[in-house]
Amino acid sequence: MTKTSLMLAMALAPGLAAAGSERLPARYDVTGDAVLQAAPDAGSARIGTAAAGTVLEILAFSDDGAWAETGRGEGAAWLPAAQLSRVEGARAEGLPLRCYGTEPFWGLNMASAFFAEFEQPEHPETPLQITGRDEAAAGLARLWTFVGDGMRGHLVIRNEACSDNMSDRPFGLSATLSLAETAGAVHLRLGCCSLSGN
Repeated sequence: MTKTSLMLAMALAPGLAAAGSERLPARYDVTGDAVLQAAPDAGSARIGTAAAGTVLEILAFSDDGAWAETGRGEGAAWLPAAQLSRVEGARAEGLPLRCYGTEPFWGLNMASAFFAEFEQPEHPETPLQITGRDEAAAGLARLWTFVGDGMRGHLVIRNEACSDNMSDRPFGLSATLSLAETAGAVHLRLGCCSLSGN
């Protein structure tokens, strides 16, 4: 192995390790100021920056492990995997998170393992008490149950590609929300979730 190829392998090692062994999406710390690119290529358009200390939701790694994809605004952005460090412990993949969907619009902020808020246009936020949680398929599907003023419900989140049907932004978690009102009405909502909170 030449000196150049050895140096390249060492530079790519953090990204390759993350790409090969860690479940995504997950939170990663940006370890140094990073340029966000439109594609996993240093020659692609620069579309922003991420300051050192920023926590990003990483959705995927490029095939060579050198680049990491994150959702941003209405689309996606890529940054060097070597400038990332995975957040340790349950916080890497767990709460807090935000789920939302369209047609009709809805949102669910899950700030902790105990409380959440349900949002819908032109209505006040509804506080919810989380009453239970379970996982299946080694954590690839998660279920939360909750109760609120005049409603009870279930939220199922799966680790899979998801689209909000309104933008080109990729998501790594899908959401199925079922709501039952005490008056008898039942509602089913589909959407996506983000670990970044937006």
